[in-house]
Amino acid sequence: MPKKATKAPDPSWLYRRRATVVEVTDGDTVVLMIDDGRDNYSREKMRLKGINTPEMDTENGKKAKAFLQSKLPKGSQVWIETVKDRREKYGRYLVCLYLSVEALELGENYSINYDLYSQGIADAYDGKGKVK
Repeated sequence: MPKKATKAPDPSWLYRRRATVVEVTDGDTVVLMIDDGRDNYSREKMRLKGINTPEMDTENGKKAKAFLQSKLPKGSQVWIETVKDRREKYGRYLVCLYLSVEALELGENYSINYDLYSQGIADAYDGKGKVK
């Protein structure tokens, strides 16, 4: 007989999954194959939460994509945390990306999203415009 749970599980884990990088589309968009843990996988185009990089028709946009590709080569394993039921204006889920479960546990300041921002490659973004 299983032991009784002593406390409720952390609900944030409901929105955390392991994923495989399929493609880096640009500096703030990736295509991932998401593992839901039950031999069920879904391919999703996702937008990195809280940041915005220059468009691909600019030199800085190309640099942002190259930086993200260097961090997330095709086939690499990552951890993601999505925002419950939150999509941006083009229908993509918002996501924070992490290179390890340990980084995921430490929080957003250890995410790829934060790397892009702290390196000056991306601006902070709230979905409406640059955050000053």
